[in-house]
Amino acid sequence: MRKLGIYASVLVVTTSAAGAAPWSEFGVAEPLRPSQQLVEAACDISVEMRGAIADVEVRQRLTNPGPAAFAAVTEFELPAGAQLIGMSLQRGKGKAEAALPVTSWAATERAASPKVLGSDPALVTALQPGDDGRPRFRVVLQPLDQEQEVTLETRWTATATIRDGALRLSLPGRGDGLRCRGLVQVQPGPGASVERIRLDATELGLRNTAAFELGAEDAQLSAVLAFKRSEPLVWTQTMPLGDGHTAHAITVLTPAIRSASSRRALLVIDGSRSMELVGRHNVQRIVRTIGAALPQKAEIEAIVFDRQATRVLGSWKPATAENLAAIETAVNKHTPGNGSDPARAFAFARQLIGTARGQTMVIVITDGVVGDIAPDALTKALAATPSELDVHTIALAPGRMSAPDATALRAPVHYFGGSYIEVGTKDLDLALASVDDWLRPAWQALALTGTDLEGMPDQLRAGTGVVMYEIVKRAGKLKLTRNGTVAVTAGKAPAAPLAQLALAEPGAFDETTRARLRERHTAVDDAHALVVLSRTGTVAPSRRQMIAGGGPFTRMVDLDDPKFPPDIRVGRPMVIGGSAIDRNTITLLLRQYLQPAAFTCYQRALGPNGTLAGTAKFRLEIGRGELTRAEVIGIGDAAFDACLLEAAYQVTPPLPNPDINTDDRTVVNYPLTFSVREQKPFILAGDADSASPIDIDAVKGGVPVNAKRGGQVKAGDTSTPLGGLRPSPTK
Repeated sequence: MRKLGIYASVLVVTTSAAGAAPWSEFGVAEPLRPSQQLVEAACDISVEMRGAIADVEVRQRLTNPGPAAFAAVTEFELPAGAQLIGMSLQRGKGKAEAALPVTSWAATERAASPKVLGSDPALVTALQPGDDGRPRFRVVLQPLDQEQEVTLETRWTATATIRDGALRLSLPGRGDGLRCRGLVQVQPGPGASVERIRLDATELGLRNTAAFELGAEDAQLSAVLAFKRSEPLVWTQTMPLGDGHTAHAITVLTPAIRSASSRRALLVIDGSRSMELVGRHNVQRIVRTIGAALPQKAEIEAIVFDRQATRVLGSWKPATAENLAAIETAVNKHTPGNGSDPARAFAFARQLIGTARGQTMVIVITDGVVGDIAPDALTKALAATPSELDVHTIALAPGRMSAPDATALRAPVHYFGGSYIEVGTKDLDLALASVDDWLRPAWQALALTGTDLEGMPDQLRAGTGVVMYEIVKRAGKLKLTRNGTVAVTAGKAPAAPLAQLALAEPGAFDETTRARLRERHTAVDDAHALVVLSRTGTVAPSRRQMIAGGGPFTRMVDLDDPKFPPDIRVGRPMVIGGSAIDRNTITLLLRQYLQPAAFTCYQRALGPNGTLAGTAKFRLEIGRGELTRAEVIGIGDAAFDACLLEAAYQVTPPLPNPDINTDDRTVVNYPLTFSVREQKPFILAGDADSASPIDIDAVKGGVPVNAKRGGQVKAGDTSTPLGGLRPSPTK
């Protein structure tokens, strides 16, 4: 396994929000409309990255230069998983008034007299999430008089994703023509320091602070970290929740390798029948994208396998567009067959790699349906040392399915080094943008000690990581182990607002206590809003004290809210069916495919051996429309037993619907008895039994059936040894 580099990038990625200017307005005589009189005079964004947790404040100054009073409305989105945790409103140059969290209220009333109680100037509520799952919110401000200005500040927190050697945070883009000035500050945890910060391709300086501007177009802030050592880092952060509970964040991240360094890449491509659910066009896209990500002057070769393994180019050739196209053509022309024998393909790969100097990348493209093979079968088949090659496995999952034989596929990755990634075909467009990340080596067999938290992956590819949350009475001392030996001790990252992020995570935690803690550490959701309460009127102080203590809330307004368009999201119902293989299907497959083919084998075998008889036992593994593997315990005749094995591979199960059918594996044990009675061959089918998902207790076999006559085949010309018998025709 190649040595790992010691640099990673911390990226803050911004994405644009579609739509016009973010503000709308309405008045006493004007319905809701895009802002014409109200003007956003300034916008500022502050981003603080503390470890892998971001604290973001957005300040918007809104003015009313016109003659009439207008109320204002804006809607905005946050990144998936972000929590809106604060809001405040400042009138002119006065003191900012912080919002209070309130539960859903029963009524809204007009403020009758400001001497008694004025209106509540600002409200933010949650809307239905967008189609992409991002949380959405609406802010309503009470009317601004002429020449009045207010500054609205919203605060949210989010967990950075770790990919491509980066901590990534999405900032929703501005509307057309509007821009925000931004400032980012990065405080990494121990073991790393800020080397430089970039805006897109422009260097902003060699500090951990940089200014930027956010507009309608995407912008990317990149704070490059220097790692002190070439090993993973573990950061911990804690925050008291009350009642003796503590929110605990654990971040594990790895240094990035800039690009693949191997000069040889061998693609091992699954061409078995179940890959038809993945789609050849998807395999071809992966081949094309991997080729573009290889180093200059890299050489490439490919193997396409099912039960057999076939070399594609015939020799190691440059990774040119022409040679990559030849591999794509081979994938397209390959006839998918029953059976998957990755061990044969890996052994063939060993031959092609030979004694070449330098490391070779073995890149496996499969759907993860390889049958019940020994955990070390693929490692043994490669018969190499870790210094000779890396194994990168890309498992493609159609629909709701996942790779069923991931353990066997991960084993050579763990031994030789490399990476394992599982990608849903529906997510392939987005995933291909990070194909360079797929070809990086990974730290294998990782585990955390000192915590009961589940979810720590046993593999982290170079430049990636994971952030996990737990709620505990007392956080333990953490260590990261590799292969049970090498230990990395956790270090404390700077304190960050993580209460709402931890409370939003599902887990083994008392829900009653969780609900109580969420009332103390509120985030805006379908049950909670943030309201800036009125400070005018004689009853305002006592009302504020009552609401802060959990009392009932009635919203006071000067101007009723407009009739907003209905906020509707129509979900698609998920229909979940059963297995694509049931009792009747198995019965039909055995009668239609196996029995006639076995009868033909028996006819041929009786010529040289007229006394051949006995019971053959078949073991058939079926998954995703493919007879993945067949085994036959024969009756001692090598040629006949080999013919029966080929007969078993004639069984062609139906392809399941990956969006509906369950992703199961069926194992069928089925005996057939062969004998000659009165100079005529007979095949007597025994009872077939099966593992998940069905239990076949009686699949009737017997002599092949003549469908036209509606009964068994009758003896014909008795002048021949076989009496003129023929197998039943297949449909």
